Amino acid sequence: METRDKKKDIALVRALLAPQALAPLATPVQITPDQAGRVPRVYITCTQDRVIGPAAQRRMYTALPWERVIAIETSHNPYLSAPEALAHHLHELDHGDPSAKTLR
Repeated sequence: METRDKKKDIALVRALLAPQALAPLATPVQITPDQAGRVPRVYITCTQDRVIGPAAQRRMYTALPWERVIAIETSHNPYLSAPEALAHHLHELDHGDPSAKTLR
């Protein structure tokens, strides 16, 4: 994990916090295999996430077809805790680097 200025990160997160609706989390979604396969998807799992743990992440990425599952050693918000690693993986998705750490 990259060394970050945690005080600045906390200040940024506090400034960006806003109420969020719970309905999207509680509303069942019906996805058919035909619908799920229309758009290639990539799941980024955060291995040190204490908000959505490894078992819950595994359930999410095994429930649907994903083109790739990428593991990043970071917390729940990789754009704050590991922005360089996240940017690297996103860049490699576009440029097809086979050395990117993937689970699938």
